[in-house]
Amino acid sequence: MSEEKKERREIRESSDVEELRGVLKAVSGFLKDIKEPVSDLLSTLLGTISGDKLGDDVAKFYKRLKEVGMPDDEIRDLTRRYLEQRLALSQMLNKILSFMETHRGRRIEIKEEREKESED
Repeated sequence: MSEEKKERREIRESSDVEELRGVLKAVSGFLKDIKEPVSDLLSTLLGTISGDKLGDDVAKFYKRLKEVGMPDDEIRDLTRRYLEQRLALSQMLNKILSFMETHRGRRIEIKEEREKESED
């Protein structure tokens, strides 16, 4: 490869790297900005699916249906479906949290690798 082509390639790669740094910096800032609201949201959601809270919510749901005079078989079916949906939400949140935990460690590793590269 000629010197001129090498030089153009290095300039283009350098430009790409700088552009990528800018994008990653913007994404990093965005993630920092949403970290607290997302954490609060997850805490709220997880609080609503804790055992005691879930039991209370299902009981209140059942009681409201009973109070409006719905037939017992329909109440049981709706209450069962309500509980199943709440449990499905719990499983989905656990998967999200697990995913976030797994990738948090990867983010630290990537940051350390970048710091080592910049030292070299």
